[in-house]
Amino acid sequence: MKKIVLLVFLTGMNMLIAWGQSNDYAALNLFGKVKSMSEKTFLPDASGFGFDRSEPAKWYINSFTEKGNKILDISLNPDSSVRKKYVYAYNERGFRSGMTVYSANDLFMFRIVYLYNDNGTLKEDISYDEQNKPGKRKEYLYGSNGLLTEENTIGADNQLTTKIRYTCNLVNQVTETNVYNGSGQLLERTTYAYDSKGNVASESSFDAQGTLLSKTTHLYVIDEKGNWIRKSSFISNKPVQLTERKFLYY
Repeated sequence: MKKIVLLVFLTGMNMLIAWGQSNDYAALNLFGKVKSMSEKTFLPDASGFGFDRSEPAKWYINSFTEKGNKILDISLNPDSSVRKKYVYAYNERGFRSGMTVYSANDLFMFRIVYLYNDNGTLKEDISYDEQNKPGKRKEYLYGSNGLLTEENTIGADNQLTTKIRYTCNLVNQVTETNVYNGSGQLLERTTYAYDSKGNVASESSFDAQGTLLSKTTHLYVIDEKGNWIRKSSFISNKPVQLTERKFLYY
């Protein structure tokens, strides 16, 4: 079975913190009025120098409103069959209020409810199972400048499991993350650099002692709207991941 390399993980936020104050176009660094986006990820082939394009390791189709809010994500299997569906709901302020996840045969799996501070920043999200029982929750903390500084994941037993501390630049891009376990022990630090389009150009991961674990660089092909349609990722000049996107615009 192929192992999927996850290079960017910030809980669906991409690398731009925009919860509450902005739409998904901004959060995903998208330009123009995107109606849908298909994204396929491929892993290296046996030679280690190219990519196995016989089947995608990951495949998503995202649908957006004209205001830039996601309304549906579909996760697909390599044979184009549906794997999961993610359906989004919004409140009267236009902020995301919930996400419901369904299986391939449309059976309810779980849902997430989003709660906001008075100023529109995301306060916490809470997961509920098929019996409407609350599970883990995430709490979000902000600095005096309104930028996200900390994300705490708390289990159903009300115990802290993971803490992520964020450092953002003046244009609200994440430049550093520090990940801690529930006991406050630093597990990993990652730094990020960006290109002129606001895409992540490189990310460097360090262990708790500051030793460099890996540096991933990304090369992009951009469409006429300014959105990347091909991202090639490398570690030590070896290809590790290829992601291709197709856009449909309003």
